[in-house]
Amino acid sequence: LSSIPFWLVCKKQVRFPAFVNGSMEALNKLGRFTVKKAYADWGKLAPYRQSFIQSGFEMIEVPALVKNKPSSPVKFALDVLECAIMNPEIQIFVVVSLRNELLALIQKLQQLKRITVVLGISRAANSLLAKNCDRFLAIDKIIQNQTQTRNKEVPKEVVELMEKVLVERKNKNQDMLEMGSVKNLMRQENPAFDERLLGFESFSEFVNFVEANKLLPIRKERRNNTKYIIFKTRNEHPEWENREMTEEEWETFLEAVSTCIREGEGNPNQGKLWIINAYLHKRRLNGELQLANEVFANAIKQLTEAGVLLHPSKDIYLLPENFEERKEEFLDELFGVEVIEEFYEEEVEDEVAEENAESSPEEEKVAGGSDEAEG
Repeated sequence: LSSIPFWLVCKKQVRFPAFVNGSMEALNKLGRFTVKKAYADWGKLAPYRQSFIQSGFEMIEVPALVKNKPSSPVKFALDVLECAIMNPEIQIFVVVSLRNELLALIQKLQQLKRITVVLGISRAANSLLAKNCDRFLAIDKIIQNQTQTRNKEVPKEVVELMEKVLVERKNKNQDMLEMGSVKNLMRQENPAFDERLLGFESFSEFVNFVEANKLLPIRKERRNNTKYIIFKTRNEHPEWENREMTEEEWETFLEAVSTCIREGEGNPNQGKLWIINAYLHKRRLNGELQLANEVFANAIKQLTEAGVLLHPSKDIYLLPENFEERKEEFLDELFGVEVIEEFYEEEVEDEVAEENAESSPEEEKVAGGSDEAEG
């Protein structure tokens, strides 16, 4: 992100001395600025000029035409659109303002496939501007976190936001989501969400806190250098056990997985993990596999390591040509060859009886010869 360009437009509402430094410190974490312009009636805001100049802003004078009324935003709106059209490499625009008149500008930038960030104050989080931009940052909260050292805490509404996103995906049989996807979905629901405003350096740290404090029933896991969040709803069935599968359960599991993959042949989603999980979940609801998701995940891993399943790419599993043979070898190795004692004892008895029957004529002959000798 170090090369991401930004457009910063500063309006006249400068309510605290730390505004400029706090804004720049927060936005510098996102990337490098290409253009920085501050629009205002600087004759009335002379005390603040020096702070902007020291931060490298180009000062644009826009005098107010009506006394005690802010200057029109038309000039800088035209400048922003001109910049967007003439500089296609600039993909992200940061607007510092509270004025809802800029909504049309935000929408036009989005039509041009640009990412829009609005920097305002927390009480404006529900404004039209904040709700329609791609991301909203509250400068007062940022400065509060920069100037205060406090214990981390996650407000109830943030927990509910995360739970809503995870439950919606859970209902689509997506128990495991990439961490970055979860963050993007939370921002789509509420552009004002930013884990740094809560005192966390990264979203990963935020997830660790939620997991450690049991705010939500989640678990973080890394697979193939990708971080995932595994979610289990609060009302998940209590009878879904976390234990080793029996041989019968293994056979049901293998049958469900192979059926899923075979039925998906020719489909671009063939062998997708989330579809396999959906098939397994149906067996669980039918009472055949009353097992937790963790058991299913470990079973898939075992089958892949044993060569019973092929894993050609991320989250895709296929069957080898000799699947049935590999399946039998896997089950034999896992549970051994079953020996039924009663059958074995009967078989031994039958063999002994046959041996006795074959040897009895010779024994009679030998016995008869000995009688004659005695006679």
